[in-house]
Amino acid sequence: MIVDLRTNGLLSIDNAKKIDIIENNTIVEYNAFVDEFIKINCLANTDLLLTASCRNTIISQTHDAFCRIALLEESIKKDKCQDCIRVDNKFVADAMNQVLIRNKCTNTKINYQSSSNIFVLVLLNLVKTIYIALNSWFWPRLFLSKIKPKGKVLFVDTFLFKNSFDSSGRYQDRYYTRHEAYLTKQEQNRMYFAPTLYGLKHPWDYISLMKHIKSSDRNFMIKEAWLNLSDYLFSIFYSIIIPLKIKKYPTYHGIDIEHIVRREVLCDIASPSLFRALCQYRFIRRLSKENVDICGVVNWFENSVNDRALNLSFKDYYPKVSIKGYQGFMPIRYYASLQPQSYELKARVLPDVLYVMNEEVMSLYRKTCKDLPLKLSPAFRFSHLFNLQDRRSLVEKMILISLPGAGMINESVGIIRSYLLIADSLDQNVRVVVKAHPTCTRKQLIKLASEFSDQRLEYTDKDIPELLESAYVMIAAASSVCVEAVAVGIPVALYGSRSGITMNPIPLSVPSNIWSIFYSEDQLEYFLKEALNKNDRISIVNKLYAPINKENTMELFECV
Repeated sequence: MIVDLRTNGLLSIDNAKKIDIIENNTIVEYNAFVDEFIKINCLANTDLLLTASCRNTIISQTHDAFCRIALLEESIKKDKCQDCIRVDNKFVADAMNQVLIRNKCTNTKINYQSSSNIFVLVLLNLVKTIYIALNSWFWPRLFLSKIKPKGKVLFVDTFLFKNSFDSSGRYQDRYYTRHEAYLTKQEQNRMYFAPTLYGLKHPWDYISLMKHIKSSDRNFMIKEAWLNLSDYLFSIFYSIIIPLKIKKYPTYHGIDIEHIVRREVLCDIASPSLFRALCQYRFIRRLSKENVDICGVVNWFENSVNDRALNLSFKDYYPKVSIKGYQGFMPIRYYASLQPQSYELKARVLPDVLYVMNEEVMSLYRKTCKDLPLKLSPAFRFSHLFNLQDRRSLVEKMILISLPGAGMINESVGIIRSYLLIADSLDQNVRVVVKAHPTCTRKQLIKLASEFSDQRLEYTDKDIPELLESAYVMIAAASSVCVEAVAVGIPVALYGSRSGITMNPIPLSVPSNIWSIFYSEDQLEYFLKEALNKNDRISIVNKLYAPINKENTMELFECV
């Protein structure tokens, strides 16, 4: 028997279900592991910006390795020793071999591919980082001027993308949608958006965005316009130095996984993510030196390296300013970093108070970080859901296929292929609409549409809020869209990963009869037939999202 434990491998359905259970059980152990990693290496301040210390389970491979190690042990207990195991690289193979020896599976073979040379990866990191630094330093100086705000400033953390401005040059706020309706003009004038520029690859991306920023009527503080050459050199230098400080590595259940974690640490040398985080830290330092009067901070909180840098720097250079973390989305349980930990609060990388979506999230976070003050936050991004609560029963039965992001093209293919294999067994009067993710490139979309140019599929560029108004059932991969759908009573078939952990975004409080994870076409067919025969649409919007009003909006954006 062969067990495929590669990240792009194919698990059996039983093992795919099993690793999801394992993931939920190992998350506490993983958090404790990171805590120990920080302690034994005496990490503090900007040292905590390393990937290995941030618990980002999307980027970090350590937690995934924990789950696959545990899956192998369970497989051995159930089926005895395996004939062969397939893993990604030698470092994972070394850990798995320890499991086999411990369980006396000496005849089991381990197959793996050679890993990329770490020196090549570091060199590529350095080239990318220098390229980003040059663009970040040059283009803002050409198009923007550093204008020091007058009076008290509310610092609002956000993101800017290539498409953050529409064709007329108007700013499209994805994070604090329509907050202006609840604030006075004076309060709005005090707000300065300090964005992270995201997804800019080419000089013309920078040029286009800089021009839009310059002509915008919004208050922006672009860190790239404030940082000096010395700040960029500092950030490059310490992005090399910080990873080299790591000397010690904890074990996991008595298994030496040093090589797995060490590779993750070494991949951080001169990495763009560490460089950007250090630039964030230096930006706040620069504002302090320029005597910018910041009276409050709203941090879009994902506990990323950028968030940590922001919180650390404000506590260093603006110690009297209150930092409000705003988690304006439903946290996915798999994202370990979204759940604040007590040791992170002591390390000063968390905000002073955290605003979350609902009582369920508050209850969870009180267990993981009991001393962090929590408050309910207005659900700006999901304001459209409150208008869908009392909609009438839909006459047309439309299946909405919502595809995941550009980095999950295999999942997109899997979802469409699964539906087409069972389409003939469903009601032929059903309308099927395919919505690509905003991050999906035009090239990828054209490829998908050409590969699956089936007349039963209708591709659309309409926005999700508009599509939810007419959707009867949804098929999707792990995404916040799934939560939006079940919130207004739309049944969701969630694509189950056959290569690893399914990042189920749906909260535990959502009734299980309205959603299901499918690992096969048979499971999808059964769910769709059941869902298409349901006429009730029970809204739980108010249970999942705090409504938006003047009081909670003003509380979030007030200067303390």
